[in-house]
Amino acid sequence: MGFYSRTKTYLRYLFAPDFTDGNVDHYNWWSSPERNSWFSAFIKHHFSASKQKINIYSVFGPPQIVSMYHKKHRKIFFTGENIHIGAGRSQTYNDLCLQHVDLSLGFDYLNADNYIRFPLWITYIIPPSSDENMIRESVRSINEARSSNLYSCALIASHDTWKTRCTIYDSLRNILEIKCPGKWNHNTDDLWNEYRDDKLKFLHNFKFNICPENTNTYGYVTEKLFDAMRCGCVPIYSGSDNRPEPGLIDPDSVIFWDDAYPQLSIDKITLLSCQNNAYEDFISRQKLTSMAVEYISERLSLLHNAIAKMLD
Repeated sequence: MGFYSRTKTYLRYLFAPDFTDGNVDHYNWWSSPERNSWFSAFIKHHFSASKQKINIYSVFGPPQIVSMYHKKHRKIFFTGENIHIGAGRSQTYNDLCLQHVDLSLGFDYLNADNYIRFPLWITYIIPPSSDENMIRESVRSINEARSSNLYSCALIASHDTWKTRCTIYDSLRNILEIKCPGKWNHNTDDLWNEYRDDKLKFLHNFKFNICPENTNTYGYVTEKLFDAMRCGCVPIYSGSDNRPEPGLIDPDSVIFWDDAYPQLSIDKITLLSCQNNAYEDFISRQKLTSMAVEYISERLSLLHNAIAKMLD
């Protein structure tokens, strides 16, 4: 085999998709199997008759793959990661690949012809085949969720690279018994041994969940806050300038941690942990407003229309 043929074979291997689902190839995608299928499932549900090849890209790999020419392939970029803070991804995906794809999706509030704000949390709480009634049911389920209150507090994290968790943990560990089943501050094996690594089943047992974002950028809201709410825990949260999804999340249902004024949060958590009536009043508050159904429905409609236009 000559040099040209070897090089071509190597590049084909190097830039092969991480996995293929129907007509959709995924590149630079995360490795967790349960997170692989939302967008391809959405496309298969709404565009089952289309034979058009679609490439979907994320940030877990070299950006050169996104700009590569794929004849007759449509391109979608999606990030659930904060591409504006830290090294590596922030330097290579900060532009959201707008110049290289037909459609870009992320958490930024940005006006661009080929961009839709589509935060990661939507893919966690809304099935890809949802209509407005199903979205309404999902929101209702979150608002009515209650934990079993068997244990005090959970904090699930694999790392604390940006030190968003250690301050909260150190401030509350003498007030709450905090179980940490992740790699960071690991002190229990219950998540795996009793719940087979099912985060939601594990969280359903706790009164509180410490769930800050890894980094703080306005608009950057992942599944962490929503996982706490749909398990019926009181979220102890920081992120998105402590204004996550304004108009959608009732701020009175969340304890926002402010490193500049931590005592306010400490006093509130102490009260809720000691007085059952105060805790029950807090956890019974509406978590998602009526606007949440409208907003999520709009995001899915915008995504559908953009893909339909792209495939036309």
